[in-house]
This record gives sequence, structure tokens and C-alpha cells, in this order.
Amino acid sequence: MILPGHLALGYLVTYGLLKLFHLEFSVADTNFILLFGTIFGAIVDLDFLSYFLKNRTLKMRNDISHRDQISHAPLLWLIIGLLIFFFADDVFTKVIGLTVWISTWSHFAFDSFEHGIMWRYPFSKKRYNLWGDKPFIARKKEGLIGYYYRFFFHYYPTRKTFWIELLVVVVFLLVWFKVF
Repeated sequence: MILPGHLALGYLVTYGLLKLFHLEFSVADTNFILLFGTIFGAIVDLDFLSYFLKNRTLKMRNDISHRDQISHAPLLWLIIGLLIFFFADDVFTKVIGLTVWISTWSHFAFDSFEHGIMWRYPFSKKRYNLWGDKPFIARKKEGLIGYYYRFFFHYYPTRKTFWIELLVVVVFLLVWFKVF
């Protein structure tokens, strides 16, 4: 899944959390929680930035996956979310803790369809997925723009994940326009 799907899913699971537990906050607090959940639905992909800083290049390498970094370890985000939850003094902060957990785990759940996530890290670095990953291979000396152009227009629309992501974005839009 790519950024639009992760953002939409982060919003939807946060919205679902608020509705499931009948949590009522001020409009400003509700919007903050929804924005927070939306961002945390995609935040684990910021490890692309560490890739750039470490390698000092926007050239893509086929032997490195950002999903092998600790930021893609579900246990890390579970611990962060639960620490916030258990040390919180008020309901708002407890909801923020739960939002960290469920939004990041929505990201992992959808990455688990095809690309795989290290669900057992730090005990194992094996990535688990539902239907396998057909790797997208970077061409020699291909820059970031060329890589993503080929990815978005030639490769990604042929994958099952694309259609799931499209459905998630449509559901998000339906919820968004009904609510606001």
C-alpha cells in the first residue's frame, strides 16, 4: 500500500475507534485525534528518510527494503501506544495512545497483504505476508522520480493491493463527506 491508502486507513480506524467506544470530545479534540490517526497510519514509512540519509542518494537499491527497519516492527508501536495509554491521566491522552497503536497496526496489516511485515521482530526478521511479494526492481542508476513513475503507472495497478487500496480510499471519501 502507498501513502494515500495508509492515510485513509489511519483515518478510518481512528474514526472507528471513536465510534466503537462512543467517545465524545470537542470538535477541535476530535479533529486532532482524527488527524493524529491519519498521520500515524503512514508514519512508519518515514524510514524512507533514513534510507536517504544513510545512503546519501535517491537511487533505489534492490537489496534494501525499508520494511526491514525497526520502524516497521509492530511490537515497537504496540509498546509506544500502550505506554502512552497506561501513563495517561485523562481519556483524551488514553485515546491518543490507542490511536498510535491501531493506526500503525493498520499500516502493518495492509503491508502484510503483499510486502510482508516482521511481525515477530526482535525475535525474527522474517517478513510475513498473505500472498507473496513480486518485487519491483529498480533499474540501474534509476532515480527516485523514474522509479516511482514506473511503479505507479506500470507496476502497482497490476497488483491486488492496488484494488484494495482504491476501495479503502473510496470508503474514506464516503465517510469523510458524510461526516463533514
